[in-house]
Amino acid sequence: MILGFTKKSGVLSEISKSTKIPLVSKFATFYKEADNNQRKMLDINLKADNLYRMIYMNKTSEILPTEFQRQIIIK
Repeated sequence: MILGFTKKSGVLSEISKSTKIPLVSKFATFYKEADNNQRKMLDINLKADNLYRMIYMNKTSEILPTEFQRQIIIK
C-alpha cells in the first residue's frame, strides 16, 4: 500500500520502474480486481485493520477511515 509522498520526490515513478510488485494506490479497486489468493490475504488485512480501528476509536473517540475510504497523501 502506498501511504503518502511528495510530488517533487519522484518516489512513485522510481518504485514503478524498479519493481514487479503491483503498487496499490486505491485499495477498493485492487480488491475488486484481486484473484482468490490475493483476496484471502486482503481479507486478513481488513480484519486486522478493523480490529485496530475499533480499539483505537474506542480509546480515543476519534473516527478512523477504513481501508476503502483512505486516500494517498500527496503534498
